[in-house]
Amino acid sequence: MSSTTAIGIGPNVARITGTAPFPTGSWHHLAFSADGAQLRLYVDGLQVAVTDYLGDIVPPDIPYLSIGAALNLSDPADPTSLAPDSAAPNFMNGPVDDAALWTRALTADEISKIFAAGQQHNALTTVVETPPSAAVPITVAHGASSITLSWGAGFKLQSTGNLTPPIQWTDVPNAPSSFSANTATGTQFYRLISTP
Repeated sequence: MSSTTAIGIGPNVARITGTAPFPTGSWHHLAFSADGAQLRLYVDGLQVAVTDYLGDIVPPDIPYLSIGAALNLSDPADPTSLAPDSAAPNFMNGPVDDAALWTRALTADEISKIFAAGQQHNALTTVVETPPSAAVPITVAHGASSITLSWGAGFKLQSTGNLTPPIQWTDVPNAPSSFSANTATGTQFYRLISTP
């Protein structure tokens, strides 16, 4: 058995699965974070999988969060008809402790701190979060036949030729803090991602 997480993106689903078998029979910390560009899965404070996605996360039709079972409304007009899905309830066999939900993406450092707090039997509220203080410091300069991107430390530039899933992003070589793209060579998409 492996750890898996998924989010709905428009008509598509972004799904990732850890490569190592998930250890059973003891407590483990699972976390996932979606930052608008990448979905990341963590097991015991360490990232085990990542995938790109494009689009907004789709709010669920059912205004409930379930952990350990798939829920469904037997009558879509009656919110009291909520129950485990009769066709595929996907019941989890085991207890859940310290469930938490954030309204923003968590950094790898924050997830590591949350896991460490749990290992010390400290409450989730003892973790001091350090959300990003500002947007990515990027500047764009447009010339006659080129666009030059410049950015601050802690990021790397990636590019792709199209945004049709599955998107294949590749690192742009020799671009530690700036890059000039020739606009006459066709369509190319760029993004900055944080480096650990």
